[in-house]
Amino acid sequence: MKYDNYITQTKIAFAAPLSLFVILSFIMISGVVYLSSYQSYISESQEELRQSQLQNLKKSQISFEISNQNYDEIENITFEIKNTGLTNIYSNELTYFLNNTYITNIILSEVENISNNISILTPQSSMLVTYSYGSSQNYNLSFEVVHDSTFKQEFQLQPPLAIGEVGSFSVQNNENVIISFQREYDDTPALFMTPKSENAGGEVPYIPIIHSINTTHANVSLCQDNGAITCDLTYINEEVSYMIFDINKTNNLSWIEIGSISASTNGATIPISFSKTFDNIPYIFAQTQTYNINSIITNGIAAHSWFPTITTTTAQIVGCDHPGIANNCAGTTTENFTYLAIDPILLDSSIFEVGTQSVSNSEWTSTSFLNIYTTPEILVMQNSENGGEDPQYPWARNVGPSGADIRYCEADAPGVCHTHLAEDIMWLVAEEGILEVDVN
Repeated sequence: MKYDNYITQTKIAFAAPLSLFVILSFIMISGVVYLSSYQSYISESQEELRQSQLQNLKKSQISFEISNQNYDEIENITFEIKNTGLTNIYSNELTYFLNNTYITNIILSEVENISNNISILTPQSSMLVTYSYGSSQNYNLSFEVVHDSTFKQEFQLQPPLAIGEVGSFSVQNNENVIISFQREYDDTPALFMTPKSENAGGEVPYIPIIHSINTTHANVSLCQDNGAITCDLTYINEEVSYMIFDINKTNNLSWIEIGSISASTNGATIPISFSKTFDNIPYIFAQTQTYNINSIITNGIAAHSWFPTITTTTAQIVGCDHPGIANNCAGTTTENFTYLAIDPILLDSSIFEVGTQSVSNSEWTSTSFLNIYTTPEILVMQNSENGGEDPQYPWARNVGPSGADIRYCEADAPGVCHTHLAEDIMWLVAEEGILEVDVN
């Protein structure tokens, strides 16, 4: 499979020689290599020319922005060159440096002539220079960048890490729907869902159900809580967002964790300990991965959950199955809840965006995205408990390129989302398709 427009970045900084016949060296500090000096046995006039050409490159920075057209192949490497010094860098100086910089282990066929592109690179400005190859290279690529023989830096390029996928489905009348995954997973992945429409109108919330899940597909449905102990069997077409995560690959990342816990659905708090310490208090989303209540009450109202307290190392989850009316959770059975904890600051912002809204009285509340999306999908979850009334169903509607409406619904009577104290409602949005993380 091929994916477009994958970009990774690595930076190299270099400084021009300070005197005649000194040694070119480099120092590695946090992935930055400083070229401090070099030695070349050439004539004095040639050396003076080189010193003059390179003198304005002091403390200048080269960023390697390495772009490939296909997932499996690389045909070009594009260098973004940025002047971080205090003086201008002229075209002849840049040309000289690039002409004395080459890449080993892969065949260089052409370097663009930068003289036609720019005459002066002013302080803090940047430009692009493309190195192209006679034939494409494998994506898993190891190479060295060399300048004047003694300046070397090795780079490793790896393909993006596919940690899951994002999509949506339509459903009506409590029918079962098969979600066919875009690829087969090594182990059963974690599936999270949120209803994202209100086509039926009224104040009748929905609970996504997983009937079964394996490495290739999931059998799901959407239960409507309309004041009975069983799911309503007649409602018009509604839309549901979902996100699927490869648990093993996801948990190798420092800013996200997926875990599972077995909990009663009686409304009691159950402690969770994360396997890692987050730098920031994470936002948490959850999905019941089982439907055990169905073996006790056929077509029974499915369980849902929320999180009263969260720290960087622990959380509490509340599981609840609503008996149709009243402010209580019946505790009919025990279900397996899977949670997704994600650092709102350190997450990969190239694929995810998160936010939070304070929602009172079950009201629909608008939220805006920072990015513009083509086909956004959303998860919503309550990360607080400021009132004792149960249940509190997460919900979204009007999910568009730049925002959505979100809420919880306290459904303690048929067709009514009741008044309630303000709660913290978190949302997570991603573009439909494969979730790929940069690991370079």
